[in-house]
Amino acid sequence: ASAQVVLRAAARLGPAYKEVKEEVKASRLVVPDETGWHVGGLPAWLHVGVGGRATWYAVDPSRSADALQQVIGLDWDGVLAHDGWSS
Repeated sequence: ASAQVVLRAAARLGPAYKEVKEEVKASRLVVPDETGWHVGGLPAWLHVGVGGRATWYAVDPSRSADALQQVIGLDWDGVLAHDGWSS
C-alpha cells in the first residue's frame, strides 16, 4: 500500500518536478552537490542543483555530472559553483 501511495504521488507531481528543473536551468548561478547512499543494496548518488528560486534533485547510479547535465544542458551559460570534486 505504501508503494502505491508513493507511485501515485510521483505521477501527480511529475509536472511540478519539470517546473522545478526549468527554474533551476533559468538560474544564473547553480550550486550542484551529490551524496552517496544505497538503493536496494546498490550504490547510488543523490544529486542536487540549487538555483536562485528552486532546488532540483535526482537519484542516479553514477556520481558523474550527467545528472546535472540533463537539467541545465551543455549550452547553459551561467555560473556553476561547486565544492571542487572533479565530476
